[in-house]
Amino acid sequence: MREAAEKVMAYVPASAPQAQFKVEDAVLLKTPFAHKPDTSVSRKLQPRWSQPFRVTEELSSSRFNVANSDSVIKNVHADHMKHFFGRTR
Repeated sequence: MREAAEKVMAYVPASAPQAQFKVEDAVLLKTPFAHKPDTSVSRKLQPRWSQPFRVTEELSSSRFNVANSDSVIKNVHADHMKHFFGRTR
């Protein structure tokens, strides 16, 4: 198992950007991970990102618990999250 992990890491460049999320950051989740998709509308027309969530806990460097305003907590990988900055005028 360890050999397989080392083999995979050989393909991942060390300079690959790593997402940096901290507790209390506002983030958006990819839609399939935020809720069940609406089947009455084509996937092509559905939003790609969900409402803002808050990072509540860092489980590892790539796994986080996030919660929305309804206190629903989800365990999400960093690849399915992006920072939310809000609107500016």
